[in-house]
Amino acid sequence: MKKVLVFCVFVFSIMQVCATRRALIIGIGNYPARSGWAQINGDKDIPLVKQMLLKNDFREENMQVLQNEQATFSGICSAFEKLISSSETDDIVYIHFSGHGQQITDINGDEPSGMDEAWIPYDAQYAYKKGVYEGENHLVDDKLNDFLMRLRQKIGEDGKIVVVADACHSGGGTAANGVEKKKEVSYTQL
Repeated sequence: MKKVLVFCVFVFSIMQVCATRRALIIGIGNYPARSGWAQINGDKDIPLVKQMLLKNDFREENMQVLQNEQATFSGICSAFEKLISSSETDDIVYIHFSGHGQQITDINGDEPSGMDEAWIPYDAQYAYKKGVYEGENHLVDDKLNDFLMRLRQKIGEDGKIVVVADACHSGGGTAANGVEKKKEVSYTQL
């Protein structure tokens, strides 16, 4: 029995060591003047986050970094798709967003408050204007939740996901609506 226990501890230790640590780091500070968004310091978080991750056994080749004009709606979506496709069972995944956040009107009726939370990519506009800009470049919580649910399925129950959003209105920005979805997604939000 003692040999079996030692063997199980050994195998579990190897499994944790074999898990790849992956990161997606998004920092936006220099939004285009025409967007209506004020300049902030989200891009200055990138070196600090990278340094923290490197000290915690993340490897630079497993980090995707999107800064300012790289962090468009399509750039962020592509980075999430790459993260999902490259992730494997038991991986540890850290996702960081530093930039503007905004609440917008919930269009699919899944929010009790009537508002969705959104991360603001580089190419998102501040003001809604029918026929000109209708929020198509806002990264809405429903889309973020879809990415996180797919990532959770890929890395399994023993994989870890940490999401850090340094943005206004980020409190529920990655959460699925309803208790059942939250249990299904099972990720960590700091």
